[in-house]
Amino acid sequence: MVRQMSATSLADETIPLFNRTTEGASLSLGELSEIEQKVAHDLKVNGYSLLPKFIDEALIDQIVADCDGNYSKSERRLPDAFRISASAKSLACDARVVSLLSNVYGRAAFPFQTLNFEQGTEQATHSDTIHFCSMPYQFMTGVWVAFEDVTENNGPLHYYENSHRLPLLTNEALGISLKKGQDSAQRYSEYENAIRDYVELLGLERKEVRMNKGDVFIWSANLLHGGSLVKDKNTTRLSQVTHYFYEDCFYLTPLNSDIKRGKLAVRVPFDVVQNRFRIWEYLATGFRAISPVMLTVSIAKVLVKSLARRITGREESF
Repeated sequence: MVRQMSATSLADETIPLFNRTTEGASLSLGELSEIEQKVAHDLKVNGYSLLPKFIDEALIDQIVADCDGNYSKSERRLPDAFRISASAKSLACDARVVSLLSNVYGRAAFPFQTLNFEQGTEQATHSDTIHFCSMPYQFMTGVWVAFEDVTENNGPLHYYENSHRLPLLTNEALGISLKKGQDSAQRYSEYENAIRDYVELLGLERKEVRMNKGDVFIWSANLLHGGSLVKDKNTTRLSQVTHYFYEDCFYLTPLNSDIKRGKLAVRVPFDVVQNRFRIWEYLATGFRAISPVMLTVSIAKVLVKSLARRITGREESF
């Protein structure tokens, strides 16, 4: 259960709890449990936290069985397995994880997407904020559960040390502009190239994550990460990633947004726990100039598209 917190200044409320200074914080870290304090410390210092043997192996085995034969042939992954697997939904909605994240961030967390993988992705380095962003910033978290041991051979997750401290790397920050007729795949390719150059320019240190079955890797929204090379193509790397947003935020997709031109790709996330869409307008300082009418229309359009995707089974799955 999420703890009740006293009223705080807007400055406090717009920063995740683990990133606030002790002075003026709505909830001191001393009030967190031992494991919550560990995760809060890890996220602030490292941008990630590793919890060994946190998930029951029997639940993992059931999810693996439920997903078998349902992965896409091209990408070997299954978006939103919670729709076909009660066990995958149970993992995404794990009360321990939701409560932990809620207390560490200082806002109620909710899962909005799951991705189940059969093999390593070899995905290029990226930050989740390009796909899933919140206003206020930083209220998005990725939680990766290993369904089997992850070694150097089956494509472990990699990340860049201290990259969570970087500024928000949006299209505008990287010098990428939306071009007429350009689809999101082309734009994302530009983004990947820009991130690669950015990492090289800063000389950031690349590290890989070795995990055992049942381990949980939690990372903050701005951590640069990706999938390492799969050295043995005959191996699997079974896993589930769940992405979490937090209440009372404004959600958008920076990849498809053009802030300078006033184009916002608004997201209406689906709350897996409550089985409903989350439809809130959170007007942070930077968006006060937006017409409420325009914002309402944008949200209505996205809601219709989201409903259509749920009916057809086609979802954004980054």
